[in-house]
Formats: sequence, structure tokens, C-alpha cells
Amino acid sequence: MEVVKPYLLSLSVTSRCPLDCPHCFMDARRQGHDMHPEMVAKVLGDLKDLNPFTMVIITGGEPMLRKDLEDIVKLSSDLGFVTVLATTGIGFSEERGKRLVEVGLKGVSVSVDSVDPHFHDSFRGVKGSWKRAIETLKICKDLGLETQINTTVTDQNLDQIEEIRDLAVDLGVKILNFFFVVCTGRAVRSFISSERYEEALRRIGNLALRERRVMVRPRCAPHIYRFFPEFDLPVTGGTRGCPAGRFYLRVDERGRVYPCPYLPVVVGDISRETLREVWEGSEILKTLRGEDYSGRCGLCRFRLICGGCRARALTETGDLMGEDPLCDYEPEGTEEPVPVTDHGDDSFTLPWSEEARERIRRVPLFLRRVVIRIVERMATEEGVDVITPEFLEKVRRKRGG
Repeated sequence: MEVVKPYLLSLSVTSRCPLDCPHCFMDARRQGHDMHPEMVAKVLGDLKDLNPFTMVIITGGEPMLRKDLEDIVKLSSDLGFVTVLATTGIGFSEERGKRLVEVGLKGVSVSVDSVDPHFHDSFRGVKGSWKRAIETLKICKDLGLETQINTTVTDQNLDQIEEIRDLAVDLGVKILNFFFVVCTGRAVRSFISSERYEEALRRIGNLALRERRVMVRPRCAPHIYRFFPEFDLPVTGGTRGCPAGRFYLRVDERGRVYPCPYLPVVVGDISRETLREVWEGSEILKTLRGEDYSGRCGLCRFRLICGGCRARALTETGDLMGEDPLCDYEPEGTEEPVPVTDHGDDSFTLPWSEEARERIRRVPLFLRRVVIRIVERMATEEGVDVITPEFLEKVRRKRGG
């Protein structure tokens, strides 16, 4: 069995933020707390020991408020992590963007919740925040940074999904993430009704299948896997909708460790233990990696590939492994789980050099088959006889990482 490792770390370097978003999972405020530089260094050093192939997401609050942000990015990059930044765009400038690129920043995600500036500004609580977000995306594109838009889906902006996609394409964005709110922090409601949730998933899922100019993905919506059979997509072993504690961790500005940004359960404290001790020793993380669901999630035929949102289950039902209330699927008794394809070996169908095979094994299990399929298709199209690390690098650049 493959050892479970974190492949995404959300590092909240501050709880300060100038915006007043009603769905903020950490209830960030204008006055807040910054992670001490020594704590930043310890977290990243611990992560290097645990898994040197992790992507580090520098976030907050608003990380641009940190005057030493360049130092943080440089440290993360020098340790070999793919380092990206999550920002609202507030405080971002061309000059600062250039400095961040120089110290190794690879990408930037920006929150954009509408094509209508007034809607976005009202939702984020600050006039002019939409304009700042769009300007930041343009600056990042000009600087050669990979860009991503994060959109919070609500009943009010659901009808703009295609328009937001068009905006992302116009801005040259690589990834468009549609997030579904989890009721933590300031969020006291989901912002989308269960009646419209399934409609949203189908529309986003179909868009993701058709769209080739930007990668479209739903977030905090593991129920998208329910539609894989009708989308004619394979379901492979290792697939599970909720990444919390399975390949995702968050460390907040005080060094407290969480399974994901939206699950308000502390599983460790970096000031008292190493990240490896938390990852390998936490009983809560071990529970999240299991399949002992209760309620409808425990009966559902999609439980092995979806699993529901554990954060939403906990915050709205009080049961970490309970049912996700946003999903309205009703099992008919205890259903036989949807079969998944056994991973077996890594399913190489073309010749690969041993170095290339070793590199592809660094890709998380749940993504590896998809990546192999993409690489081998490109190799066939280009008449490549043997897949080498150099060819993998060419694919990585062409596919945006």
C-alpha cells in the first residue's frame, strides 16, 4: 500500500485582511496576527522532511500585507517546493510582483466572484476590490506567472458561470475554480441552496469536459464524482472527493495544524511537535483517511469515490464522518459501492526511462493515471520512442504545470 503523504499545504502567514467577506473561513480582520518568521521556517523545514514534493500555497488573510512576503516565498522556493500565492489582489503591484517572481513564485490565485464589479465589491465588502483583482491577474500574466481564478458559487451568481469562464479565458487564466462555501468562520450559511447545488455541479462538470482553453474545476464539492459514470469518465482507486487530511493540510498563523482550511479541527501544533509527528500520529487524520461514514454517506453507493465534504458534515451536523447536508442524494438502503479500477502497476503502455518512471511516481496516486495518460498521448502524437524526464518537463511546461 502506498504511503499517504500531503501534496498540498495551505500556509496562512497572517490573519489580517482589509476585506470583509461574509464567507471567510477564518474570520480574518484588519487587525490580526502574523506567523513569526521562525515558525514559517520550522513549518517549511518540517514539510521538506515529510514530503519535498509538496505544493505550498502562501495564503492568509491577505498575505500581501506581509512586508517580508518575498523572504517567505524565497525560503519555500529554495527548499524546492512549488510555491504559489493566494490573494485578493489588494496590495499587489507590478513592482512587487517582479520581486516575487525573482525569488521563485510560480503562480497566483485571485478571488473573482462575478463579471459584475458591483456584485463582487458588495460580496467582498470593499469598493474597488473587483478592479484590483482583475488588474492583479493582468500583471501576473504579463510577468509570466501561472494564474488562477477562485469563484465562490452562490444562488445569485450561478447564472454567471459561463460568463466567468469567458472572463477567465480573456485574462489568459490557466485554472478556474468554483468553490462551494463551507459554514466555518464568518460563513453561517452555504450561499447556495441544495436545490440548485446539483444543477451547479452538472453545469460546471459539463463545462470542465468541453472547455479546452482553461481548466475548470469544482472545489469543496466531492459529489461531482457521482456524475463520472454519466460523463463517461473512469473512476480509479485512490480517488476520493474530500482531500482533508488525506493529501491536504493547513497550518494557521499561530502554528496550529488543520486537515484543510475549512475543517475547524486542530490536529496538531507546530510549536510543540513536528509536522511529521502530526501527519503520522493524529487519530483524527487517521479517521479521515478511513471510510467509516455515518448517515446517508455511509449508505451511499458513491462513498468510496465521493465521501462527502467532511468539513461541511462536521460544522452542520456535529459528526466528522456524518453525512454532507448539501448533497440531496438519497440511498436506497445500504448500496453496493460503485466499483473502482484497481491501480495495480502504474499502467505504463509506452516505454519510459527509469528516471521518468521515478519522477512520475512522485505524482499523487489519485492523479497519476490521468497524468500518465496525458503524457503518453502527447508522446504518441509527437512520435516519441521513449519517455524521458526531458519530455516530462516539456509536457509540464505545455500543460501549465
